[in-house]
Amino acid sequence: MVSSGRSSALAWLVGAADDRGWRRTLVVIVVVALMLRVGLVLATPHFSPSGDAADFQRHAGSIALGYGYPPSGFASSGTPSAYRPPGFPYLLGGLYALFGIHVTAGRLLNVLLGVAAVVLLGYLGRAVWDRTLGLVVAALAAVFPPLVALDASLLSEPLLLVIVLALMLVLVALARDPARVRWACAAGALCALAALSRTVGIVLLLPSLGIVAFAAIGWRARAVSALAIIVAFLVVLAPWTLRNLDVFHVLVPISTQTGFTMAGEYNDVAGRDDQFQAVWQVPLQVPSVAAGVAPLYRRSRGVTEVQLDSRFRQLAVSYLERHPSELFVASWLNSLRMFDLGRNHTFTTGTAYREMGLPGRLWDLTNLSLQLAGAVAVIGAAARLSRLIRFRFGPWWLWASGALMLVATIPVSGTPRYLAPAEPFLLLFVALVVVATSRMLSQRRGAQIESARISRGAA
Repeated sequence: MVSSGRSSALAWLVGAADDRGWRRTLVVIVVVALMLRVGLVLATPHFSPSGDAADFQRHAGSIALGYGYPPSGFASSGTPSAYRPPGFPYLLGGLYALFGIHVTAGRLLNVLLGVAAVVLLGYLGRAVWDRTLGLVVAALAAVFPPLVALDASLLSEPLLLVIVLALMLVLVALARDPARVRWACAAGALCALAALSRTVGIVLLLPSLGIVAFAAIGWRARAVSALAIIVAFLVVLAPWTLRNLDVFHVLVPISTQTGFTMAGEYNDVAGRDDQFQAVWQVPLQVPSVAAGVAPLYRRSRGVTEVQLDSRFRQLAVSYLERHPSELFVASWLNSLRMFDLGRNHTFTTGTAYREMGLPGRLWDLTNLSLQLAGAVAVIGAAARLSRLIRFRFGPWWLWASGALMLVATIPVSGTPRYLAPAEPFLLLFVALVVVATSRMLSQRRGAQIESARISRGAA
C-alpha cells in the first residue's frame, strides 16, 4: 500500500485508483491526450505531407478513388507495388472514401488511434501490475511529446501501436490460460495485423509462440495453441499475400521493401567514416547501387519491385560480407540517433520531424522528453538491480516484444520516429520507476512521521 506521505501529483492518481474512480480518472487522462493531439493538428493547418507521409497520402487517395494500390514509384512505369504494407493505406483510404481526400481528416484519424493507444496502455499497466501503474503510464503516454507529435502526423506508427498494445492485452490472457484456443487465435490474428501495418510487426510471433512453448500445460495443448496462432496469422495474411501472388506471379508474403531498406543502409556512401556514416540513403541515388540495378531497368520487359528487392538485397549482403563491422557501427549510431544523440543526429532527427509535420519550435522539447525518459529508464534499472528501489519486472514476453521490434529496426533505421514501436514499453518501465520511487519515498516519510510521533509520545 502507498502511505499518506506520497507526492501530491501521484496521490491524486493513486487516490482515484479504486474500482469506482479508476475509469473516471482514465477519462480525464484521455481528454488531456485528445486535447493535446487535436491542438497540435489545429496549430499546424498548413501541414503538407512529405517523405513517407506523402506516399501514404498517394496510396490512400488511389484506394479512395477506386483504383486500388497505385503503381510502383521506383520499378518500371506501370508495374504493381507492394512496397507499403497495406494496413494504414487501406484504413486511410477507407476514411477518404467516406469523407473525401482531406489531409486533416487523416491526421485526426491518427489522433483517435493515438488516444486509443493511451487507453490500451493504461489497461495493460493495470492488467500486468496494478491500477496505479495503469493510470501513471496512461498519463505519461497522454502528454509524452514524441507520441503527441506522431499522433498528429500522417504516418503508420499510430495504427501499429494500437495493434501492438491490443496484442499485449491478449497475451496477458493467453499467458494466464495458454490452453484457451480463442486467445491463441486472437494473438495470431493481431500478429498478422501488426505485420500488415509495418513489417517489423512480424517479430511479435516469437513472444506469442514463446508463451505457449514455455507454458505449464501438456504438450498436446501446447501444440494446439501454437498451431492456432500460426493458422490465424496465415489466414489474416492470406488475402494480401494472394493479391501479391496475382500481380507479381511470385510469392510476396507482405512487402517488397526489405531489400530497398537494406541497400539504403549498407552501401559505400553510408559506410563512409564521416558525419553521415550509417545515415540511410535512397538506394537509387547511391552510384554503386544504381549501377548494380541498372541492367534490370534496361531489359525490354522492364523490372518489377520483386526483382529489384532481390537485387537490392544481394547488393546489401555483398557489402556487409566485405564490411561486416558496418552492421555494429550502424546499429550503434542508429540507436543513438533515435534519442537525438550521436554523430550528425540533427539531420536524421530533422528528417523524422519534418515527416511528422512537427513545428521546429517543438523539436527541442520532444528531444528532451525522449532523452529524459531514456535516462530515467537506465537509472531506474540500475537502482532496481542494486535494490535501491523495488518493483516487479513483469513477464518476459512483454519486454521481449518491445526489444525485438527495436532490434529488428536499429540495423537499418535510426530516427526518433523509428523508436515509436518501443516507446510504450519505455513508458511502462518509466512508470514502474516513478511509482516504485514514490512508494519508497512515501514509506520513508511515513516512517519518519511515525518515529516523530513516538518520540513526542515518549516525551
